[in-house]
Amino acid sequence: MSGEKAPLIDNNTSVSVKYSYSSSDPNAPPPDFNNMGIPQGMIPQGMPPQGPPQNYQGQGDQMEQSTDQLPSQNCPEEVIQPPIYSDYNVVGANRTAFQMPPMPNLSEQMVRDSLVDKMDAKCCAGTKAAREMAINEIAPGLVIVYRFHSYTERRLTRSAYCAFQGQHIDDPSHGYAPQPWEIVVETPPIFQQRKTIVKVPHTSSLVTCVDCRGNGRRRCHHCHASGSQRCHRCNGSGRETIGESTRMCHHCNGSGRHACHRCNGSGSLVCDTCVGSGRLEMYTELVVNWTTHTSQHVCGEDCLGLDPTLVVKAPSTQLLNEVGVRVAPLQNTPVPKIHSVSARMSSEHESQWPAERILQQKHSVECVPVTKVSAGWQDKGFTYWIYGVNGTVHAANYPQAGCWCCNIL
Repeated sequence: MSGEKAPLIDNNTSVSVKYSYSSSDPNAPPPDFNNMGIPQGMIPQGMPPQGPPQNYQGQGDQMEQSTDQLPSQNCPEEVIQPPIYSDYNVVGANRTAFQMPPMPNLSEQMVRDSLVDKMDAKCCAGTKAAREMAINEIAPGLVIVYRFHSYTERRLTRSAYCAFQGQHIDDPSHGYAPQPWEIVVETPPIFQQRKTIVKVPHTSSLVTCVDCRGNGRRRCHHCHASGSQRCHRCNGSGRETIGESTRMCHHCNGSGRHACHRCNGSGSLVCDTCVGSGRLEMYTELVVNWTTHTSQHVCGEDCLGLDPTLVVKAPSTQLLNEVGVRVAPLQNTPVPKIHSVSARMSSEHESQWPAERILQQKHSVECVPVTKVSAGWQDKGFTYWIYGVNGTVHAANYPQAGCWCCNIL
């Protein structure tokens, strides 16, 4: 089966894609779908027919199905493979090369002032070492951070139920249940994680509640369905002691028992499952998850000894940012060492989540300036870094760091 759709990618983009089913695909329609003798007007285009559930009795809204077990919270979920898409736009095939920014060029006075300002902002760190230190070396560098994102959609089905309160039962007699990937679900803004649950049309059935066996009420376990409990005032004796005399217990009127406060003496409670109706609506629900998968790579050899986890959080200069249904791996850029990284991530994202449909991808190249400063004070050598476009200072072994709360980041 094949066809064409234009799924919404964002508010401004609509991409034409083609999909097809293989013969082994569980979502594929039966081979004789076109020869079933069903009027075309009754079958939405692209929706293979599904027969009614087994054990149905009656017709229309009175259709009722027998069941011995309700789906639990741990009910198994069936992940539905997405259709195969073979035609989509690829962004970046003819991109222009970006330019690398210049190396940071900080003078001795600038690196000294940066450390003094940082120490002065701490509660008990001294600035004397920063003012008097001897600067031995200033080493500049540029760290490249490459990120690759894929925004995917995943669909699965599971059984669900709700109490029957007289609502319309949309059973298979009203039409054929659409396949999970045929159901129209509004896509959230791109690269925002979200979860949506939708009731699948024409999959409902009316069943007898198994918790109360259709009675609408269940046994009260607090009084063991007797409707009464032993009196806690007289401990069931019917008499209470006051001083040296005894008298009839006024709490239970001498019976030794009183009405159960949980069921008000009836011995039964309204069934929580069916809310007293004795029947349930069973149906199939579709769970749709939108997820952003992110991979990133830091050219660690350019970090000059600085922890890469600090580099990826630092404000940076963006050199490249491409967004599309698919983005082409990097080629012919001023940073050849990230070409293989880009190709590897693109290939991994294409095959790593086979049960998820890729809606959109984006990748970016960012540059973080780093300056490593080697200094000494009172025969103590130490190193600190100035990184990011805002000049963040990291000096973990500063000789006048002060108390434990003055960790310099």
